[in-house]
Amino acid sequence: MVDTAAPSAGSATAANKRTRKPPRERSFALGIPRAVALILLCVLFAYPLVWMALGAFKTQSTFFANLWGLPSTWDFQNFIDAWSVGNIGRYLLNSVVVTGSSVLLVLVLSLPLSFALARTRFIGGKVIFGLFIITLFMPLQMLIIPIYELEANLGIINTYWGLILPYAAGALPFSVAFATSFFQGLPAELDEAARLDGCNSGQIFVQICLPLSRPAIATIVVLTFLNTWNEFILALTLTQSDSVRTIPVGLLNFSQQMGQTNYPQLFAALTMATIPIFVVFLLTQKQFISGLVEGAVK
Repeated sequence: MVDTAAPSAGSATAANKRTRKPPRERSFALGIPRAVALILLCVLFAYPLVWMALGAFKTQSTFFANLWGLPSTWDFQNFIDAWSVGNIGRYLLNSVVVTGSSVLLVLVLSLPLSFALARTRFIGGKVIFGLFIITLFMPLQMLIIPIYELEANLGIINTYWGLILPYAAGALPFSVAFATSFFQGLPAELDEAARLDGCNSGQIFVQICLPLSRPAIATIVVLTFLNTWNEFILALTLTQSDSVRTIPVGLLNFSQQMGQTNYPQLFAALTMATIPIFVVFLLTQKQFISGLVEGAVK
């Protein structure tokens, strides 16, 4: 009798090897659904921005007649009217001054404090850090009236400083907590090696830890910029004239200026207000994403 079991098993194994896909083909096949999902998400989030930008080039008469299509003629008059008649240029300048100053103040205050909390031990350090964590859960609506009364007593209502100081104070809790966590993740051997070379704490912070903390700095810059640039409640409460009002309040005034909303002009103003956000993100995207990833891991 001839034993046919072994050959049949061998032939089955050979058949499996022939039908099994190489690793590259399997990874490519598995990556297709992920790529399709990412493309759909990009379209979902990008389409409103593209629609807004396209609508800025249409006229009021053709806007609703051609709501979803491309503009028949590319007209920049809406941008000119929004800049001059709507005073969007002034609002943008105010937002740049207030937001840039707030971001700079937050960095100057939060980074040295975070370094001290993370890399040195002193009495009350944990208490100070805990107070910053607690203030993260304090709602802004509860602080509007105290802030207004305080600034009225100081005489800084309707001034740049009347917006910069509360914005910076509101961004400090997260900035200190995030930067402290980042500094704690840096190897302690760096400090020891620097002290052996004769560096003091200030030199360690400026020359070693600060250059390594660019992802944390980028994250703080982007999040503080976004929160300050888009903030509306405090800007509406603490400003009284166009000389100080920021872009969110300016857009509200512009939309109500004519009595009937001119959507193409409003979309032009919104497009101009969105451009600085894209510029800041594009300049810091690599370090920003790195900071978010490292923060999530920790």
